[in-house]
Amino acid sequence: MLRIVAILHNPAGSTGHIGNILQAQQHEFRVLCPLAGDPLPEADSFDAAIVFGGKMSANDCNTLPELLAELLWIRSVVESGKPFLGICLGAQLLAMAYGGKITRHAEHVVEIGYYHLYPTVEGFSDIFADMPERFFQWHNEGFTLPEGAVKLVASDAFPNQAFRLGAHAYGFQFHPEATPEQIRYWHTRDSEELSNPGAQTVASQWTYQERFNEDIRRWLNSFLDKWLRK
Repeated sequence: MLRIVAILHNPAGSTGHIGNILQAQQHEFRVLCPLAGDPLPEADSFDAAIVFGGKMSANDCNTLPELLAELLWIRSVVESGKPFLGICLGAQLLAMAYGGKITRHAEHVVEIGYYHLYPTVEGFSDIFADMPERFFQWHNEGFTLPEGAVKLVASDAFPNQAFRLGAHAYGFQFHPEATPEQIRYWHTRDSEELSNPGAQTVASQWTYQERFNEDIRRWLNSFLDKWLRK
């Protein structure tokens, strides 16, 4: 049993499939929201860390001291050698912590829905050999790779979708944790974003969700097992 800490950026947020899988495996799973006042955990209080997404930009570190503190904390976790996983905003913060840049698409294209990902040679040999055909995404910014990062997958619109730093730190732009309940909540909360260029229709998203949800959950289960055993 491992002590795993999950960082959310909304106290009403969810850890989705990731929380479900890790708790079913009897790991000690602690959820914190520093932007709502929770202190960042001390290094000796956990064995692995996951930072989830959020509506803000990683560039908001300039105006949100809590987010800047989280950025510095992420770097300390990675340098400790403990397993680290950043998802969406968490991946962008990981990239920024090591010199990556966070920007909008040149044509302001977004990815909201289920999109193809294309593994690199390194990605195929690492964790993407048996990947689903599509993964769920919800973002309007992307990141450049920091120095020393290993690129793992790309999409048609965003060249950097996943990367690894060292042996234990991963950043995913996509959302493998997203459950149908989370997606429905995002559709309601952020319905105006569905009109942005590149976003899929709600009907298309639900069609893809029914087709790929179980494949994504199965891949995620395999990834988490490999990640925590490295």
